[in-house]
Amino acid sequence: MGFELGHNRYGKAGIHLATVVRGEERHEFSEREIEVRLEGDFDEVHTEGDNATVLPTDTMRSSAYALAFEHPGEALETFALRYSRYLLDASPRRAGPRPG
Repeated sequence: MGFELGHNRYGKAGIHLATVVRGEERHEFSEREIEVRLEGDFDEVHTEGDNATVLPTDTMRSSAYALAFEHPGEALETFALRYSRYLLDASPRRAGPRPG
C-alpha cells in the first residue's frame, strides 16, 4: 500500500521582534510578530529522513533577530523583503537564481 504526500510547507510562527530606536528627545519602541512559511518539494524529509534540503526553524528565528538588529527603525515592508531574500539565499533547497 503506497501513500501520496500532500503539499509540503514548514516554517516558524510567533517570532517576536521588539526594537528600540534611541533618539535625542525620545525613544521609539516597536513590536512585531512575524511568521515564516517555506513551501516546496520536501518529500525526501518524509520518505528518506533527509533534512539536508530544509532550513532549520531556529535559523529562521535567529536570522530575524539579527536582521532586525541591523536596522531597528526599518519599515515593516522593507524588513519583510530583506528577510525573505535572506531566507531564500540561505535555503539549501533554493531553486536557482531568483529574480532581481
